[in-house]
Amino acid sequence: MRRVRYQSLVMLGSLAAVLAFTAGCSKQGEDEAGMDGDPAIPSPVAAREILQASFDTYGECTPFFDLPHDVARNADYDRRQLQAFVDAGLLSIEGEKRVTDPAAATGQREVVRYRATPEGMKTFRSGTGALAGQKTILCYGTRKVEDVDVGAPDVLGTRVSVTYRYRLEALPGWARSPSIAAAYPSFGKFLAGVKEDHATLIRSDDIWKLEGPPSTDMFDFRQLGR
Repeated sequence: MRRVRYQSLVMLGSLAAVLAFTAGCSKQGEDEAGMDGDPAIPSPVAAREILQASFDTYGECTPFFDLPHDVARNADYDRRQLQAFVDAGLLSIEGEKRVTDPAAATGQREVVRYRATPEGMKTFRSGTGALAGQKTILCYGTRKVEDVDVGAPDVLGTRVSVTYRYRLEALPGWARSPSIAAAYPSFGKFLAGVKEDHATLIRSDDIWKLEGPPSTDMFDFRQLGR
């Protein structure tokens, strides 16, 4: 009887040791992989947060005419283009000037100078992110990420492509103004609906982030009649 009891105690002790070892391995696996599973694959929620943080920082913008901007006084096409932004409240006409122009017969030409209004200065800014180096950009909203599909990581587990859907939100009032709608009839459609884009995330020091500044789906206002 004592022998049987002793064997039972030994078996229980061995079972406890196995369970403790298994629990330790399981805990270690959780510590290494994290609560979300495989550390080489960011979850769709994590990818969405990474993307949204960048879009909130940079906004949706496009290159614009360098400001202040001079247009030849007789350039009706260019003046009509800029007048849409004057009527929308973003630009004002400073006045007519004579500027040096070696190509002109008289060495000068007459121009109309446009400047940003106080309202326009809230929207125009120097280029940053993917538009770094642009003197003047025009911003017209923010991408709001709705959902994200995460692809398979590369062989090193440090890069992964994602596909995401988004809408443009926080649209400024001028973007819906009649003058902009008349000059750029496709802009309203450009602002509406769900769009799809792609991005690459990289892992550095166990932190996932965008490989570079987010892309921007630029609407080129420098082309009249888009």
